[in-house]
Formats: sequence, C-alpha cells, structure tokens
Amino acid sequence: MPACILYCERCNTQEIKSLPEADFGLLLAEGVVRLPCRSCEAKESWKLVPPLRREPRVRRDPRPRRVLVIDDDQDTLRILEILLRPEKYTVVTAACADEAIQKLQTTDFDVIVSDIRMPEFDGRSLFRFLIIYLPHYAQRVLFLTGDQSEKTSRFLQECGCPWLLKPINLPELESRIREIG
Repeated sequence: MPACILYCERCNTQEIKSLPEADFGLLLAEGVVRLPCRSCEAKESWKLVPPLRREPRVRRDPRPRRVLVIDDDQDTLRILEILLRPEKYTVVTAACADEAIQKLQTTDFDVIVSDIRMPEFDGRSLFRFLIIYLPHYAQRVLFLTGDQSEKTSRFLQECGCPWLLKPINLPELESRIREIG
C-alpha cells in the first residue's frame, strides 16, 4: 500500500503512514481511519491531508479543454457532452470511478467533473484515490451533486473542491471549469 499523508483530527499532527489493506480500504471508502497518535496519545480519527488549492489561473492555450465527466447516470453524461460544445471542450465520459481511473492513466485531462453519489466507488472515494495516487488531478476536480446531506456537505467543505448543485447551470459550470483548467 502507498504511504499516505494523514492528520490527526484531535491534535492536527500530520504523519506519513503506510496502512494495512483493510485500513486503506476504509480510508478510501469513509475518508477516516482510527489509529493511535503519538502526539496526543489517543486512538483518534486520521484523515487524508487535502491538497493545497491553487489560485485560479488564466489559461492562454487556445485548444479546447480536455474534460473527464464521471456520472453513473447516462442521461447526465449525454447532456454534459452536448452542453460542453466541441469548440471549447473535448469531453470524455466515464460511467463509474473505476472507468475514470483507467482513462486518467492513459489520457491527460485539464478538469475532472464528477458526481459524488455513485454506486460502490463514489466521488468521495475517487477524490481520496486521486490524493494518494494521482495528486496533480486532485486539484482539478469539480463536483456535481444533487445530494445535500450533512455527509456530502462536510466532505465538500473538507476537500476544498469547487462544486455545483444539480440541476446544472451551464454558465456557472463553464465558469468553474475555466477556473480549474
């Protein structure tokens, strides 16, 4: 398993930890593992240190932005393919996080637009995976969601990624994409 940069929720101590497979799976799925902390001497919740958010950049490259759109709803994927016009965007779709990871390993993307609630490997788990394995992509994520639960709200606040509620407002979506990449 790869080493992860984690922080103790109780005392904010940061440590690089290699986790056993079960704990690593829990970290991806739930975003937290319970481990002993040397600083506060308690068995506390540890979370991944989110990447620093970079300032929006002005993109001078005239080529269309390469956007990976991830959603388990085929209608949403198709609508976004149509809305994000080919002269401005090259859109590649993935119906699940596993498919998205395969595409991220073979193609470079400027922006990742991901749903949060998907079966099994959801947007939260995908983001945590990116932090660990593809950290340069963790700063390129824009979340779309219809989920306004406390769990999702807390995740969006902690990850620091831009996000939009569904139904999608196209001018707002394009503005966020421009800010990211």
